[in-house]
Amino acid sequence: MLDVNYGGSSGYGRAYRQRLNGKWGIVDVDDCVNGARFLVRRGLADGKRLCIAGGSAGGYTTLCALTFRSVFAAGASYYGISDIETMALDTHKFESRYLDSMIGPYPQSRDLYVQRSPIHFTDRLSCPLILFQGLEDKVVLPNQAEKMFEAVRAKGLPVAYIAFEGEQHGFRIAATSSGRWKLSCTSMAAYSDLSLPTRSSRYGSRTCSGLKPSPFYESNFPKGNWTDSC
Repeated sequence: MLDVNYGGSSGYGRAYRQRLNGKWGIVDVDDCVNGARFLVRRGLADGKRLCIAGGSAGGYTTLCALTFRSVFAAGASYYGISDIETMALDTHKFESRYLDSMIGPYPQSRDLYVQRSPIHFTDRLSCPLILFQGLEDKVVLPNQAEKMFEAVRAKGLPVAYIAFEGEQHGFRIAATSSGRWKLSCTSMAAYSDLSLPTRSSRYGSRTCSGLKPSPFYESNFPKGNWTDSC
């Protein structure tokens, strides 16, 4: 496993943190891709079975890497952003101008917002995806995951959307965190082995072994009832 502090991360000096200014969706993706390729060159990873996962901004990086690059075999996005224009318009006031430095001022730079939003380029996506979302998230609204799920499902790719009741931005309920991690590992392991699944569900926040589906979204996801693997 490689945990990437891509350009824009704090703790490495101002110049490193400012690498992401105006280049969100580019520098972060490059650093993750280059990190994965480095592991492959060192013989520490199988280049045909690479997976990527991230939450919030990292979820956006994950979706960009899967959409705009052909490096990873599967991915998991936790409350990630698929449409940064919608993010700029819908998020809460505190972060409403957050993207001005990361992308450009809106609406003057609207073309960049469209160009760097995975939702507009799902025709380029060709690998399985699992999406996790808190239904009470006010930072990255559930429609970000829902639109991506519908677009990828329309392509016929293996995809799942799992929404957790009672969760906001960043999962805080222990059972949720444990469950989504185990489901991510299970599904991506199956995907990177090129095994295709059969369904996806929407869950309440309970212990992993006792996750009970509430109304579910049909999809083509892991074999059988994959919650049994938790």
